[in-house]
Amino acid sequence: VPGFSIGFLQAYGEVVRVAPSGDKGQQLFNSSIKFLIINETEREKLISYAFRRQRQEIRGFARDKEKELENQGNEQ
Repeated sequence: VPGFSIGFLQAYGEVVRVAPSGDKGQQLFNSSIKFLIINETEREKLISYAFRRQRQEIRGFARDKEKELENQGNEQ
C-alpha cells in the first residue's frame, strides 16, 4: 500500500478485483482485497490508513476547486 508508513500488515485475504491504475507506461494495478482473517490491531492500522488517505483526497479536492474558482474569477 503506497504511503503505508505504519509498518507491515499481517492478514489473510482474497483478491476480489484487479484493475489497471490508469498510469500510462507503467504496469501498476489497483487491487481490492476482502480480508478473511485479520486481528483487531491490524484492522485498526488499516482503518487509520484509510481515513488518513480520505482526508488527503478531500483536502486535494478542496484545493482543486478553490483554484478552479480563482481561475474563473480571473477570466471575467
